[in-house]
Amino acid sequence: MIKARHISLIFSMFALFIMQTILLCRCSETEEKSLIDKDIDRAEIFISSAKTDSAILYLQHALNLTPNDDEKAEIQIDMARAYYTAGDADGAQHALNKAFEFFDNSYITDTALLHRQMTAIKLQADIYNDAKDLNNMYKEYNRIAALAQRLDDTESFIQYKLAIYQNEQRKGHFADAIEGYEQLLAICEDNPGNSQEFNVLSSLQSVFLNVGEIKESKKYIDRMCLLADNGDKDRVLCLAEYANSKAVGDTVTQKECIKMLTTIADHFSSNNKDSELLYILAQHYIDNKQYQTAEKYTEKINYNENETSSDNYVKAHLLKAQLLLANNNAKQAIEALDSINQGDLSNNDASLYNRYLSIMSDAYYNLHDYKKSFEYERQRTASSDSIQIRSISNNFAYQHFIYQRDTTILTQNAKIKADQSRIDTLNFWHQFLLSIAAILLYICIIAYLYVRLSRQHKSEKELREMKEKLQLEVMRQTTVLQRQSEELMRKNITLYNEMKYASQLQNNILPSESILDVNAISDHFILYEPSEMISGDFYWFRHVKNKLYICCGDATGHGIPGTFVAMVCCTILNELIHKRQDKSPLTIMNELDRRMHEILQNNENIHINDTVDMTMLCIDTETCETRGVMARQSAYVVRPDGSYTRYKGDMRSLGETDLAYSNREYTEVTFDIADGDCVYLASDGYESQFGSAEKRKMQRVEMINDLISVAPYPMAQQKKMLKNKFDAWKGDNDQTDDVLIIGLKIKKE
Repeated sequence: MIKARHISLIFSMFALFIMQTILLCRCSETEEKSLIDKDIDRAEIFISSAKTDSAILYLQHALNLTPNDDEKAEIQIDMARAYYTAGDADGAQHALNKAFEFFDNSYITDTALLHRQMTAIKLQADIYNDAKDLNNMYKEYNRIAALAQRLDDTESFIQYKLAIYQNEQRKGHFADAIEGYEQLLAICEDNPGNSQEFNVLSSLQSVFLNVGEIKESKKYIDRMCLLADNGDKDRVLCLAEYANSKAVGDTVTQKECIKMLTTIADHFSSNNKDSELLYILAQHYIDNKQYQTAEKYTEKINYNENETSSDNYVKAHLLKAQLLLANNNAKQAIEALDSINQGDLSNNDASLYNRYLSIMSDAYYNLHDYKKSFEYERQRTASSDSIQIRSISNNFAYQHFIYQRDTTILTQNAKIKADQSRIDTLNFWHQFLLSIAAILLYICIIAYLYVRLSRQHKSEKELREMKEKLQLEVMRQTTVLQRQSEELMRKNITLYNEMKYASQLQNNILPSESILDVNAISDHFILYEPSEMISGDFYWFRHVKNKLYICCGDATGHGIPGTFVAMVCCTILNELIHKRQDKSPLTIMNELDRRMHEILQNNENIHINDTVDMTMLCIDTETCETRGVMARQSAYVVRPDGSYTRYKGDMRSLGETDLAYSNREYTEVTFDIADGDCVYLASDGYESQFGSAEKRKMQRVEMINDLISVAPYPMAQQKKMLKNKFDAWKGDNDQTDDVLIIGLKIKKE
């Protein structure tokens, strides 16, 4: 009894010791987590108060404490914000790169992490913006929009896409801008109450106003009025009236509109909110030669002398140059424009660039430097796209043409008047001689017509006789053609039945798609669309032990010859996969090439040009190791983040007879594949299809973009989407070639 009680007491004390140890560990972890949170909160306070040095110290301490990668990424983002607030762009970039190391190495699905990643990319875009690296800034805007789409953040998606399309508008790519704006407007309409709808409508009315489509611009302005508040509504209505009055040329309405615009411009300019309105007014008064009023509004436009690429700087200097040119100060007008970067302006705003070239052309013309004037006029014409070119009608070359035409017309009018006076001096005998000549001509015509009609009657009689003979011959030939047509119809029916049976045989010979149901492949599809009843494209699968062999082949030609070569290739593959000891893809392809030469080129007197383009993959179903050999084909690996790798094939077909390629060796490639990657094998039928609308073949890059766009979806849906994209591209055209695409989604356990 005593021993049992002692043993029980010992066990109780041991259990109590274990529990105390666990509680102490948990308390330690909790205290450490609390310290990290406190450091981050303190750093946030210091960042808000612009005390970045203290903030960086607290963040560095928190970074040393945390073992969690997610928290490290978040702290690095906060450090980047601190460096950016302090004006240290290099430090901010270094911290962002550390954060991106975590984001780029994982496919993030957690919503909170996606928001952190978006914050980091926004900061990266701000850094590029400060460095005037606009190309990279808009690339980051695209990444932000993609993340916003994954997060169902419609507001942010529209905001950053709108900025991208507005940049296209500034460059003069009006068609691309209009297409993008309309897509964003459709999204706004699907999400009522979206705060970005007013901005999208404003961009649409602006781009249509740029291309001269006043009615379209007015339509979107009317919709803006339904969303705007009182102040903005007045401004929008005035802009609409101004645009319409310019188009119609109604002087009274235009004066009233300018009066309203002036009132609103004075209100906005006091707060420096609307330089666009000031620019419109100043330009209007310059066009109407009211230079003092135009100068008043020009001076109200605020700009920074160091920011020579800003819109306000460019607009102000364009207006100043026009005012100087109006006062015959052409040299000073050129000096006012010399500070504007012509390259930046041509890339950012086509309309302002066009105005710049026009002013320079006029200035040099006034200085009698016609060569430079013509060069700037030529650049202005070349810089306009197809929409802008229609609106340019009063250039230097056109004025020169009008001058020459008017001079020629005046000369011709003077000559006509002189000739008319000479004609009036003709006497009666001249008129009498003309009358006699007319009577003689009439008699000759009557005689000619009589002889012609006599000959015509004789010819008509001969034609009737010949017609009767021809009718008899036509009846005889028609009977012969009917018999030949019936015989041809019987042969066509026989040939059709044989082709239909051959198609059934070919479909029965092709392997079952169920062979692809292995551990290494989570999903798959086969898009197989022959251009005729039988096809030269074929696919072949075999599962031998732990190896899955997949072939995507394309025999040259269509119909019966292509089908025959394809079946020969399948037969040889079936034989090789059973007999060969070394079943590596390279060995099988080399042996297959040799056998194809033996079969197709065994007669020296008959030369066959049929070859096979083919890709063979070998997938280890246990390790997912993938090797492949490609003969004039490519394989594509599309990853979940949208990136892809193209594995190019060797420039040598199976059965190749061209000496320039037949001596080349096949190479075996090991594929770099991760879990969830999609592998695509394809013949050239998809990318070689002629489009109904485009009147050209689809390019390979367009096929790759289609594969990337469908990759996130299930394989069955991918097949349907690719079929729909192909049919939409093909339209009413006949199918150019057989189409075969094999899609595999890799699963690594």
